[in-house]
Amino acid sequence: MQKLFSFISRLSKLLPEYYYLKHFIIALLIALGLMSENGFPLVGTLLSIINVIFYPFSRYVYSSISHMLPWEDSWFNEIIATLCCYGGALFIAPIGIGYRLYKNENMEEKQV
Repeated sequence: MQKLFSFISRLSKLLPEYYYLKHFIIALLIALGLMSENGFPLVGTLLSIINVIFYPFSRYVYSSISHMLPWEDSWFNEIIATLCCYGGALFIAPIGIGYRLYKNENMEEKQV
């Protein structure tokens, strides 16, 4: 369990603290909203935990490319984007994590 917390701690340091915390809370609220009164089955619970942890990175990827998308910002589009980022966090977040690791590595090399 300690390895999981250290992994989450390292991931959360890749994004600004306020950004990660804000989107972590949003993902937690989505997960709680999707939960039925009987809870999730084991697979659903594990997928929800993964999505909650990775959602901030998925949202980071969306925020990075949202200016290139052909639709205007509206509350409806934001809700759809939020749900898509949450549902696809397992697949979208590695792009954001890889980019942030690459960017942090380049910044460290320039400081040396």
